[in-house]
Amino acid sequence: MTESEQARWNTESAALLALSEMHGVSYWSLYKVAQKRIRFRDIITSPSLTQFESQLGVKLHRAPYYLNENNWPEFRDGLISAAKNLLIHYHSKGYKILHYGAPNYPQKLSELENPPFWIFTQGNASLLNNKCVGIVGTREPSHIGLFLTQYVAANFINTDYSIVSGLAYGIDQAAHNASLLFNIPTIAVLGTGVNSNYPKNSDIIREKIIEGNGLIITEYLPNQKPSKENFVRRNRIQAALSDILVPVEWNLKSGTAHTVRKASELKRKILCPLLRDSKISEEITYALNEYSAILLSAPLASFKELESLLNTQTNNKTQQLSLLEGD
Repeated sequence: MTESEQARWNTESAALLALSEMHGVSYWSLYKVAQKRIRFRDIITSPSLTQFESQLGVKLHRAPYYLNENNWPEFRDGLISAAKNLLIHYHSKGYKILHYGAPNYPQKLSELENPPFWIFTQGNASLLNNKCVGIVGTREPSHIGLFLTQYVAANFINTDYSIVSGLAYGIDQAAHNASLLFNIPTIAVLGTGVNSNYPKNSDIIREKIIEGNGLIITEYLPNQKPSKENFVRRNRIQAALSDILVPVEWNLKSGTAHTVRKASELKRKILCPLLRDSKISEEITYALNEYSAILLSAPLASFKELESLLNTQTNNKTQQLSLLEGD
């Protein structure tokens, strides 16, 4: 990206930040603006209040602003100044914004039917272009689920893969912690804005992820709070970033099931881990039949065996590889 292009996109980022701070402006307000291909920098420099309100879809003549065409220029100048200061503030904390249509926007996210129009990042954004394995699952894992999570992660030691998950309690945080333990770069996809410490005390693991050359990303506005809808939408990003998706201990009516379905739609490989000689669950059976998932019977001997399994053409037939085969 050239310096002039970077400056233009920085201006767009600053405008997005300023608008996101305004009373009555929501994620969906700005999403609809982006859908219309209206640039945020054009909105905050609008020559009139009428044009500003029309493009943003928010009325400012009411409380708390009580604006009119006479006092609009002064308000606009303050908004532009605030935009510059907000950009400096977030850059100082290591945050950057990637915009849909910009040269540095991740190709994998472009494959989505509804790609995020912007992504807030903190950390090593180059990981978005690397090969990734997504590990997702229940918030209340068993000891076996935690073992399988750590085991799957361990197979990617000294490879060119990063590990993607969602920072939630349970399997997600187990995946991030395993990545940190094994020095594997990890990407945390938030279901909130960057200023939200959710789940509680997640700021500790977020700091460790950044220190470990990992990445924090979210499509939500900086001060946006958690909601069920946010987490459902977040799942598509995890699926898109994952070249391989590994669901661990999940049920068919969960967020993980939504992620698995989206990964299948995107033609990602789905790997279902199972403790050797254990009973195959209803969820794994469904994934095998509906999504041509690959069954991973743990433990394997090496990454080479895992790589061989992933490269095998299944032709819609389940293949199982374990250390017991050939005994």
